[in-house]
Amino acid sequence: MKTDMQSDTGLILVKSILKEFCTTYDVPYIHIGADEVKITNKQFIPEVTSYIESFGKKVIGWQPGGNFSNSTIRQLWMDDNAHHTANSQIQFIDSRHLYLNHMDPLEAVTTIFNRKIADKENGDATILGGTICMWHDRAVSKEEDILNMNPVYAGMLAFAERSWQGGGKSGWVANISNGDEKAFAEFENRLLDNKKQYFAEMPFAYVKQSDIKWNLYGPFDNGGDVMKRFLPETESWNEESSKLYKQVTGGTIVLRHWWAPLIKGAIDDPKENTTWYAVSNIWCDEAGEKECWIGFNNLSRSPATDSPPAGAWDEKGSAVWVNGNLVLPPVWMRVGKMEMLKSL
Repeated sequence: MKTDMQSDTGLILVKSILKEFCTTYDVPYIHIGADEVKITNKQFIPEVTSYIESFGKKVIGWQPGGNFSNSTIRQLWMDDNAHHTANSQIQFIDSRHLYLNHMDPLEAVTTIFNRKIADKENGDATILGGTICMWHDRAVSKEEDILNMNPVYAGMLAFAERSWQGGGKSGWVANISNGDEKAFAEFENRLLDNKKQYFAEMPFAYVKQSDIKWNLYGPFDNGGDVMKRFLPETESWNEESSKLYKQVTGGTIVLRHWWAPLIKGAIDDPKENTTWYAVSNIWCDEAGEKECWIGFNNLSRSPATDSPPAGAWDEKGSAVWVNGNLVLPPVWMRVGKMEMLKSL
């Protein structure tokens, strides 16, 4: 509108829009955001908040975010400690690490199932609940791809389970093996029953994984050369005579989390310049080509990340073998180019 929204002129425009909205729509809450913006007028957010509340509405804002009043409900979007307050007047909604586009679909169901919402066993007067978010930052050729690439429906069911049941584990459990495996397997059966009954004709980015076991071998010091080959890549390698590091469960295995050491991966003490191998047996009742879901952490996260280089799964030299045969990556259409949606 060609004016600073935090100026006196801008505030008149903002109030005009808010008045029209508040008098047109019968909604109890209005979310004003206020994150990822420079606050130049310290009175702007308090004045806007008071104006919205004058229409009988409750205000929600992102935290970290603006200079909110105690009456504003805070929606948490990152793992800060600011929500731990002795002020019982302030209410919260938890969305920390609950962005579905931040996680691999199989990992998302795992971590959301194990999540302790707002770090509490149950909701109370200050913790109102949580919200999962879907901020798809990758350009897609059709809207359905958002559902194909992200665990929208599976994540919703996992989130409903945890929200209704309460409990969970503190922090972020990225791998099934680090959580309650028995409880997860039981939940997964219910999840797949729902998939079959209610989502059979819809994109549902989830398959059974609680019965998949991976043997991890490593670390192998590559000296910074990610293309360096080690014994497990050779025909002479014998898994039975090799030293097993660990066995883990799941269709997606997070070796080292991108937020380590805050979030634990399958490798207890990951070191730079090391190569690891994961081996699993997957049985088929009949021979032939089968569909396979392969990925190496190229998720639709918010940071500006490039698509993989030509002829590679990612920029780290990751590779896949099936029955000793190297599986080639797709032929990428936009090699090494950033696929971010641009804001107007």
